[in-house]
Amino acid sequence: MEKLKKEKPLIISWQGIISVPAKVNSSLEIISGFILSLLFFFLPFITRIGLSLLVFSIVLMWLIWSLVTPTYVIRGVDKCMLVFWSVVLISTAFSPVPFASIQGFLKLSGYLSIYALTRKLLQVKSLWWDRLVASLLAGQLLASVIALRQLYMPFYGSNGWSDPSFLPYDLIRIYGSLGNPNLLAGYLVPTLPLALSVILRWQNLSWKLFAFSSLFLGTVSITLTYSRSAWMGLLSALITFLILFSCYQISESAIRQKKFIIYLGLLAFTAFLLILTLYLEPVRIRILSYLAGRADSSSNFRINVWITTIQMIKTRPLLGYGPGNQVFSSIYPFFQKTGFDALGAYSVPLQIIAEIGLLGLSSLLFLFAKIIREGLSKMSENSFSSISIIAAFASIAGLIAMGLTDTIFFRPEVQIVGTLCLSTLIANWESAESKIG
Repeated sequence: MEKLKKEKPLIISWQGIISVPAKVNSSLEIISGFILSLLFFFLPFITRIGLSLLVFSIVLMWLIWSLVTPTYVIRGVDKCMLVFWSVVLISTAFSPVPFASIQGFLKLSGYLSIYALTRKLLQVKSLWWDRLVASLLAGQLLASVIALRQLYMPFYGSNGWSDPSFLPYDLIRIYGSLGNPNLLAGYLVPTLPLALSVILRWQNLSWKLFAFSSLFLGTVSITLTYSRSAWMGLLSALITFLILFSCYQISESAIRQKKFIIYLGLLAFTAFLLILTLYLEPVRIRILSYLAGRADSSSNFRINVWITTIQMIKTRPLLGYGPGNQVFSSIYPFFQKTGFDALGAYSVPLQIIAEIGLLGLSSLLFLFAKIIREGLSKMSENSFSSISIIAAFASIAGLIAMGLTDTIFFRPEVQIVGTLCLSTLIANWESAESKIG
């Protein structure tokens, strides 16, 4: 034991310095799980102040729990995470707008703490994954119902979300409790593959119906947001789920017998999307607007923002201007074309390079590659982990597809769901109790 302590890396030497009874450790696990469950359930409804308090609680719980649970091994993913965090810290230190950059750095650190506590919780007991996903889907189901009610109640929304020449003026783009149809769609995209996976994982019929309800209403809600990037994300998630599910055979016979039903359900879902495209005129017009190029005001605006962001990047290519959307908002006016003010780059890769430079993007891609490799290595361990990991990959694929033409990912409602997906890929599935209900 003494030898292990001596070999402990300095950066984590503070972990496990306090000895406590097993009952205290168990209590910390339950409290951590409860706080994370609250976070995932209230994600589409909570105010920024409430979210800040929850994130602060999560940081505190991770610190306390780490003090009483030693960690002796820093794995490849952890090293890559530390490198990425260090690059962001350096970018913050050299930012031309230090105060805004520090705020962005603290916000990013808060998101990483959510990832760290979620991962720690799943390492202790993988059943927590089902509980966290159940909380997420409960909040998503309620958010979808609230959004869909906007079709049948007095609607005070704005039609400024899109070019009226490509959509009827009286068309309703639902946005629910999130106040923006693109944000609602961005929040829903990564939750739907998770809903599909738990339909397969959970054994109780009531739980299955609950997950199916969230999947169905979430899909309808995404359609009625008329968010083109979200439709691309949903299609990418579906294709990824199909490909991975086809490539990696599920070993358990009980699951093998359900393959036909699974494929039938996915085909029916695909047919549903095609029917929407063919027979709903607003959907068809919205898709065709992609081909309009600069003739569509929304696409024209994005193209101008992309060009301006590239000009920003050329000035500080290595470390960028510092993390955070406030940094971008502070610097962008010096480069913008008249009449094209923007709060973000409307492209995740461009936003990342503008904020933390090419070094930041490189370290993030390397980290992402490590996580993908670990997720793929765990995929064939057992049937239940495979389904969950496939869903996490599908969710991430959906977020990437959305991120090509939008920066909704940087909103906490979307990014926090992304942390759950990343934690899923590197969870300790060997100790999974495997099902709920």
